[in-house]
Amino acid sequence: MRVCLKSIMPTKSHLRAKTRIKCVTVVIRVRVLDNCVGCGICWTICPKGVLTGKLRGRAYVINESVCSGCYSCQDNCPYSAIVVTPMVVNK
Repeated sequence: MRVCLKSIMPTKSHLRAKTRIKCVTVVIRVRVLDNCVGCGICWTICPKGVLTGKLRGRAYVINESVCSGCYSCQDNCPYSAIVVTPMVVNK
């Protein structure tokens, strides 16, 4: 996912502030921790189908590359077993 950030840099004359746009590539990392009990909330609520429960009765990441970073799985896990982390891969 490509993210562009806009920053305004003040100059001596505040009427002529410089605007700078910086774009970076962000990869969303989804991890399932050992305390997952396989309740199914995360893979049911995920709008992109990143998770499934078809491996040893617990959540499993099947397609991390389509994750939009909505944090639905992490926010709704009653065991805090899902961790969603955005990572910048280039600057």
